[in-house]
Amino acid sequence: MIVQEAVTINSIEYVKTYSDANKAVVRDGVSYVEALDPAGTDRQYTEGDPLPEPDETAAMLRLKALEHKQSVTDEAVQELILAVIGGDEE
Repeated sequence: MIVQEAVTINSIEYVKTYSDANKAVVRDGVSYVEALDPAGTDRQYTEGDPLPEPDETAAMLRLKALEHKQSVTDEAVQELILAVIGGDEE
């Protein structure tokens, strides 16, 4: 089920949207692990595909790092997560 909760960051109100069934949240054909939108935007999300299990993601990160002989950076993690959940970037 889609869950929305109010979040305040630096005195600014946001709405955090996520799935309590470990699925991606989808809006306009783009999948997200979770979404953080300014309060009042009333963006609607649906549940998408199941998210990978944490151990599976960690194993994929290690494999990617070994294949490319590079260190795993935050950018590499973000690229892999987007690739796994079907984001626009690779």
